[in-house]
Amino acid sequence: MSINARDLMTSLFALAMMAASYSFAVPPDHAGGGRGGGGKPHNPDLYGDLVIIDRDINGVPITTLGLGPKDKWVQVPQPVMLGPVVGCPLVFTELEQVGVDSIYTVHGIDARYVPMVDGEIPTEYLACTTEADFGRLSAVRAPEMVVDHALEEMVTVLSGVDQQDEYISVDEAGRLVVVVYTFDDDLGFPVLTSKTIDAPMENGAAFERILEAARLYHDDVIGGLPIALPVHPGGHGEAGNLFDRAAAMLGAAADKSGKVGLDETLYTTQFMTLTADMTSEAETMFGPPFEGTYFNFSSYEYDRSITYSGNVCYLKIISPEGLPPVGETLPVDVVAELVNEPLLPLAFPPLEGSSDYVGGLSDEGDYTGFTGSNVWAFAQAADDARAVIEWMHSHPVPIELEPYCQLAQ
Repeated sequence: MSINARDLMTSLFALAMMAASYSFAVPPDHAGGGRGGGGKPHNPDLYGDLVIIDRDINGVPITTLGLGPKDKWVQVPQPVMLGPVVGCPLVFTELEQVGVDSIYTVHGIDARYVPMVDGEIPTEYLACTTEADFGRLSAVRAPEMVVDHALEEMVTVLSGVDQQDEYISVDEAGRLVVVVYTFDDDLGFPVLTSKTIDAPMENGAAFERILEAARLYHDDVIGGLPIALPVHPGGHGEAGNLFDRAAAMLGAAADKSGKVGLDETLYTTQFMTLTADMTSEAETMFGPPFEGTYFNFSSYEYDRSITYSGNVCYLKIISPEGLPPVGETLPVDVVAELVNEPLLPLAFPPLEGSSDYVGGLSDEGDYTGFTGSNVWAFAQAADDARAVIEWMHSHPVPIELEPYCQLAQ
């Protein structure tokens, strides 16, 4: 996508102005939130031309004086580079580093400003900016009624669990699952069958509802009663569990092969105008928004090794070992075994070099660990859920073998 410098700054400025306009809004003191009870418009016109910018530890943009709409000098976000960019004429190591208040400085990441000239980014430097890649997260642009229907669908399924031989759980990635417990006469033992709620739109709508209302519900389903959400490993208190659920839902709403980064996370919350419709319960649970606009993730803490400390069932190739030589086809006879193995080394293998262990990542020997807090950790938690979903998608268990996962070693 080609854009000129003024369009880029106008788009970023428009997002800032949209956010500022909501700083004067009074959060509704009711259980409604934004959906299933009045609704609110999203901001689809602000999608596109949004790039990675400098932010403080809470995700609030760090701005500088620049030209905004109608050539007026205003405070504008500052695009950053996180390393050399192909097609960019600038020498990364010669650029100005971000300041001590930057979230990148706090996390030990070398980030540098894309320089402005006369208050704007020159056309020849536009290739140096990095667009936030939303992928499937762009579904938040869908009409309100579409997203509301997706939320209603999810809540309807979850509210139908009878609590006797069914219950709500989470899968390895933290997505909500309806589990049914039955006795299989052919196998001769009780088995569990499950239905994972994996629809991106449903997960995106639920992500929004949880953060703006501190509970998952829909006004038109069982009288608006909230769904009792299961606790996933890593949950620490009610707010922590809600954050965990929301992070997994954001990961499920994203592209499996993409990445949920800091800017994708924060832009998405702004497009959904989460802070405009936060209930008083949500503000009490999570904390008031920063500058009345930016969602408050400051109480969130995340440890990958705790959240993904369990095992995963999959078909492991026993023979042949490794991939066939280039140009040769795989042998016809492939031996696989149904196994339960630790998830961490499978989904989060060690990184290639020691210099990659920044921003809270750590070398734990057979896997890469992460610990962190605030919005940086929330974005990582969402991306970790996405990564686990991608791994599971690449290693499916045939449905007829799923009951045997209970017996696999």
